[in-house]
Amino acid sequence: MRKPLNIILFAALAAILSLAGCDESLPPRDEPLAILRGSFAMTDTFIVVTNGAIGSTAGGFVSRVTNLYNDVLEDTGLVKVDYTVVMEDQPEHVATFTATQNNVLSTEVLNGRLVTLKPNQDIVVRYRWNNHTSADLPIWSLVTLHPGSDPGGRAYLQSDPVSFQVTCSIRTYKRVPAIVIGPKRIIVIYRIM
Repeated sequence: MRKPLNIILFAALAAILSLAGCDESLPPRDEPLAILRGSFAMTDTFIVVTNGAIGSTAGGFVSRVTNLYNDVLEDTGLVKVDYTVVMEDQPEHVATFTATQNNVLSTEVLNGRLVTLKPNQDIVVRYRWNNHTSADLPIWSLVTLHPGSDPGGRAYLQSDPVSFQVTCSIRTYKRVPAIVIGPKRIIVIYRIM
């Protein structure tokens, strides 16, 4: 007959403990002010144009998003980087273009539809701009060019520095708003061979 007594005592003890509960609450969650930081740069600002085409790396933009949070961020990805490039001296000439998940250099952060960023890890997106306006005008056709020659005697035409105001909107996750950077001043020199 001890078994029923043990069960009754255990049930009574469990009831007392559940009624007493715990008066301590969890500390307040320390939400970060910003969990992602974005940046961008133009990779080569001295652009050589040969037979109407620019070099393979010239005019490229690299954008980067860094996880500032102290934990892994993983969610459905929506990698999209929108650029707007405006000529300072001729603001009617604008170029807009978009980089997508196909332009991601740091592919280790991609897993199917998911984007996974460890703390302080970057997702890096590179896009090569053709240095044409949205109306398909080559930028070097819109600026004054001066004749010159290289040390080997080859003739070229070269622009004065051309200033642009560039705005970049970077989005990495479907449920997280884009990070907007800029406008940022970028200066380019064109040399036509």
